[in-house]
Amino acid sequence: MPKNKMLFAYFLLLAFCFQACDLGGGDKAIPAYLSVNSFDFQTQEDTQGSNSSKFTDVQVYINNQNIGIYPLPASIPVLSEGLTKIDLKPVFWKNGISALRTVSLLHTFYTENISLSPDQTYTIEPTVTYVDDAEFPLISDFELGNPFVATENSVSLQTTADAEIVFAGERSFWTTLQSGAAKDKIEMFTGNTYAVDLTQKRAYIEMDYRCDAVFEVFMNSLKFNGSGWDITPVHLLYLNTRSDWNHVYFDLTDAMASVQGDAYNFGLSMELPDSLQTASLGLDNFKIVFINR
Repeated sequence: MPKNKMLFAYFLLLAFCFQACDLGGGDKAIPAYLSVNSFDFQTQEDTQGSNSSKFTDVQVYINNQNIGIYPLPASIPVLSEGLTKIDLKPVFWKNGISALRTVSLLHTFYTENISLSPDQTYTIEPTVTYVDDAEFPLISDFELGNPFVATENSVSLQTTADAEIVFAGERSFWTTLQSGAAKDKIEMFTGNTYAVDLTQKRAYIEMDYRCDAVFEVFMNSLKFNGSGWDITPVHLLYLNTRSDWNHVYFDLTDAMASVQGDAYNFGLSMELPDSLQTASLGLDNFKIVFINR
């Protein structure tokens, strides 16, 4: 091929490549952005207890389409223009485990309609509540008493009014183990038992806690045998040490279904490690919550 024809073919190919690149990336859509820092969780304190919560992420729906889960605080790109329906749902770590991010069934959606424009940021301050069918067979803020009963192996159970310790209100559960004492264990369970129809309900515990040593959360399944109760202890999980107060949610449903008790009570247990002279366990806002399936 003559040299001038080869040059012409080369420049023609080059021009085609530039045109193809322009067609592939020249008209990229520009998103709007939603800024969500946290959820404002509101309760009816007299019937639902404290509004203490820990939402780690947000699930986002745009015009009824799920676009994913984002860690809080979140900046969420949205490829929508004009009036847009935005639904936000809180997400928590089930059983306190970061790998078990769970879209909450306990809490409502937040919905807002916003007219979106590309490359603009819209700050949303979502408010959520418990779902309407939430039931609370136990709520304890430890202000007027303690719903737990100590076993014979346990130290006596205490609450404190020390403002430097109390999580909220005037009092919190606060019991300390001492090296060399006659007993070196906290072991307790709810004084009442709770029945639930698991074909109709899901069951949860939530609470605030602090602890100087690992402690166990467990339940007892009680089944009536005709003359008395057969009791089956069920380990739920261990919670690691925390120097600050932390809120946690436990989904009890599968564990309760695995033993099919007629009723259940719930407990906590902590032993003093050999490496420590003292260790304390703090609790507040302990709740049992049932919701419809």
